[in-house]
Amino acid sequence: MRICISDGAILFETGAVRRELGRSELLRAPIGRTAQEQLGNPEQEWRHIAIDPEPGVAVTLIYQSENLSEAMISFEVPARAGAEWSIEIEHERRGLHDEWLRSALGDPPYEYGWGSVVSVFDEKGLGSEIIVAYAR
Repeated sequence: MRICISDGAILFETGAVRRELGRSELLRAPIGRTAQEQLGNPEQEWRHIAIDPEPGVAVTLIYQSENLSEAMISFEVPARAGAEWSIEIEHERRGLHDEWLRSALGDPPYEYGWGSVVSVFDEKGLGSEIIVAYAR
């Protein structure tokens, strides 16, 4: 996986996710053929699309209608593969995300003309993710 700082494209083994990639186009592309789509907010046409673009990486793409808003990326914790979920695993996952971002993008903050990239631990949802948010 790679995040392009020039335009926010996320490059995976099975293809690329780009800001310009519409929801319908994603679902027809090789990277989206096994996607699972859920309606997030029907009134505003928000949809969550889960993809597994390469081994050890899970991604949820957030679309409003056809427009990509965010990509939420989560790495598998190799030493804990198959283990029962725990808060400790989520903190380890956050550490993996932070380490990967530093090696790929340098030191934070990761703010660009096209949007931003952050590593978060969600206290409410009890999960760790890298969030690529595209400016509108």
